[in-house]
Amino acid sequence: GTPTKILAKPGIHKFSIWKEGYQTWWRQANVKVGEILWLNYARLVPKKITEKSFLNISNLKNAHISPDKKKIFTITEDASGDAVFWLIDISSSEPKISKVDFSSNIFVRNSENANFAGKSNFYKIAENLKISKISNDNKKAFVSFKNGDKIEWLVLNFESPSESLNLMQKFHIDFSKITPSNDDLTKLVGISGTDLREINLSNNTISAAILSDIVDFELYDKENIAYIQNKIVDGDFLVGIRKGDKNIEIAKNLKTQPKIAIGRYYRESYVYVGEGSKINIYKSASWTEKMRLSKILDLKFSPDQLKLNGESRILVAKSGKNIYSYDIETRSNYDFLA
Repeated sequence: GTPTKILAKPGIHKFSIWKEGYQTWWRQANVKVGEILWLNYARLVPKKITEKSFLNISNLKNAHISPDKKKIFTITEDASGDAVFWLIDISSSEPKISKVDFSSNIFVRNSENANFAGKSNFYKIAENLKISKISNDNKKAFVSFKNGDKIEWLVLNFESPSESLNLMQKFHIDFSKITPSNDDLTKLVGISGTDLREINLSNNTISAAILSDIVDFELYDKENIAYIQNKIVDGDFLVGIRKGDKNIEIAKNLKTQPKIAIGRYYRESYVYVGEGSKINIYKSASWTEKMRLSKILDLKFSPDQLKLNGESRILVAKSGKNIYSYDIETRSNYDFLA
């Protein structure tokens, strides 16, 4: 619809949009002197919602929708306990479902277990598989596999299942975390030991360490890496950003391992650093500039997870059933405490 402009006095204001048959949308914001505030992303939800099932999948364990919302990759468990893989085309009114047969060799178990004797490699692994990304061309999926006490990383190819890869088997290197860094799942970034490395599946190479002493990282927009270092000398933690071959320190001398999130919203770059029950928000105009501390959030709990929504506008901090969210546009926060 047409944007609406409102001149408001400084202070707390509640803005709302309503329409017959829909739930009222509202947003509370603190308007400051000389400030322009955008209240976007309004969504009107019908009061009466009719649910309709278009496909029933028995014993579903995991599912992920493609970036273009035309296909769904699912993992189920059949009556014998084996994992079964399905690709569902939802681009037309009638969904088309097809089974994808992958080689069992990429699911070889790390440990012997009497309960698995005589069973296939697919037996009781469905609940240990997690789909995290589907390539933009809908041809491949990136999947983590909890194999005993280790995590293995798979690139599953729907069109050519025989070309699917178990990255640990291929490179004979353990990675505690891997994140794809391009849309076709040929480039990835991962932690091997305490080294951060780049993986290129187009030429089957793994780089030397681009950063050392790494305990965690988050990737934004394919090339901006927020990382946590733990220096062996003093045991303190450091948070920084790597873009290209340039590293920028954000926070250092942290006594406990922080939680981090990274994003960019309305031409400003943000890194969130959670330590204990506080979250420090750092920002700058670009990734190559030194970031400044812009705000400190005080929570009523210590989060074990920080996440940003797709627009990098809403920060969500979680610990068990406790949830805290912060809207960087309106500077509003919401608590949901157990």
